[in-house]
Amino acid sequence: MDAKELERMMAVWKRQKEQLDLLETTITAEILKREKSFEVEGVKAAFRKGARKFDYAFISDKAEPALVEKHTKVVEKTDWAKVCKELKITDIPFTQADPTVSLKLITKEK
Repeated sequence: MDAKELERMMAVWKRQKEQLDLLETTITAEILKREKSFEVEGVKAAFRKGARKFDYAFISDKAEPALVEKHTKVVEKTDWAKVCKELKITDIPFTQADPTVSLKLITKEK
């Protein structure tokens, strides 16, 4: 494949991606209105209610300090990278992920 063919394929991908993104937005809006998952021909639009995240710290200015201290944990964490650096260890085992390619639309900012 030459550079021109690659450019043509990327341009086709861009046009189709824009169309699919618009379609996805429309489907998402409809699923949100229905508030339930929908499946058809091997495609599933899964609806999930937003998870609740409690902000327990809202009470921080009203709680007694002794009670807060009773329920406070100090967590120790070892910075192994700094330990290796200080010991001048350079042969450090690692794992290597497989290479990946991501295609993105470049949008011009207004």
